Amino acid sequence: SPGDQQRPEVIFDGINYFVAWEDFRNGNFDIYGQIVSTAGALMGSDIGIATALHDQDRPRISFDGTSYFVAWTDFRIGTGYDIYGQRVTTSGLLLGSEFGIVTTGEYTDVSQVLFNGDNRYMVLFNNEDPDSYDVYGQFVTTSGVLSGGPFIISNNSYIEQRPRMAFDGTNYLAVWGENRNGTDYDIYGQLISGGITNTPT
Repeated sequence: SPGDQQRPEVIFDGINYFVAWEDFRNGNFDIYGQIVSTAGALMGSDIGIATALHDQDRPRISFDGTSYFVAWTDFRIGTGYDIYGQRVTTSGLLLGSEFGIVTTGEYTDVSQVLFNGDNRYMVLFNNEDPDSYDVYGQFVTTSGVLSGGPFIISNNSYIEQRPRMAFDGTNYLAVWGENRNGTDYDIYGQLISGGITNTPT
């Protein structure tokens, strides 16, 4: 399409691939998606996942066995970056409406979305406070409902950046780079309880 298409993310659902990317065809960055077969064929047309005002960028994808969940960094308010999400069926249809995940109007940047194998996702993100970047999480159910509020994973008075995570069936392990020693970056981590009935610690 016209304009830039960049920063793609892709996931396999057991039958097809689903690709999401940031797309400049409308004069600002939006989020588009496309289902692709294992033979490399496009399945239907690409779909506009998020086409609000200003920029929507840096999509992240997870799959719960039934539908895809896409989260992205969103500048629709024009004064700060939030995080929004949208569920998408395996047929490439939007499932319900897009919804706000973190809407503080600060600078937030989604890093990863991961399904816990039961009935919720964890959204991992960076949040900028006046002194540093911190690492936060937010649980979202497979029906697109926030489960509790954003919780702190690490908010030391240092820069914590580019977090990533994995899930072992019980807990998430979030890891990130941090300049805690004041001269260079090291890797730190935190376990977070992943069960739907558990409280993140």
